[in-house]
Amino acid sequence: KNNAARQPVVFLVFDQRGPTPRWVVKASRHLSSASTLQQEYQQLLYFYHTLSPGLRKAIPRPLLSREDPGRFLFVETGLPGSGFSSMVRLDGGAAHQKQIEKILHNVKAWLLKFQKETQEEEVEITEEWIEQNIKAPLDQYQSLYPCSSEEERFFSDYLESWKPYFRTRLPLVACHGDFWAGNML
Repeated sequence: KNNAARQPVVFLVFDQRGPTPRWVVKASRHLSSASTLQQEYQQLLYFYHTLSPGLRKAIPRPLLSREDPGRFLFVETGLPGSGFSSMVRLDGGAAHQKQIEKILHNVKAWLLKFQKETQEEEVEITEEWIEQNIKAPLDQYQSLYPCSSEEERFFSDYLESWKPYFRTRLPLVACHGDFWAGNML
């Protein structure tokens, strides 16, 4: 069950110089969220020190962290901008639509740069790869849970849908981990 008291709490710390938070403080309120925040902080440190300057300026800078038994807190810089979801209006006209298209184009360009910079290797889609990474987990699921004929058809169709990708090479890249409309500034 998703208990709000177990979720981390986020504080935005402002100064009098403008509308952008100076710092963002994230703190665990429960042992169950401490490891999630520790992982987020470690990933942020890694990306901040490995990405190019152009991408680095688009992510928060990790400033400090503190750990106590069962608790974790970290501070990062705030970033300017408004969340994408707050900009979208259903009653917007053609000019608004063009503005949204431009924003989404920029978001896509940023994500593609992020993926290019974090690519470590490639994987080729082969029958063996599909067997290990697609079919085996489906078989495991089907051995643990009774499946309806509709589910079985779905699994079968899903396996078939991989065939056009034989001999396709896919890049293995970092996962952003928090890529949602509220974080698109």
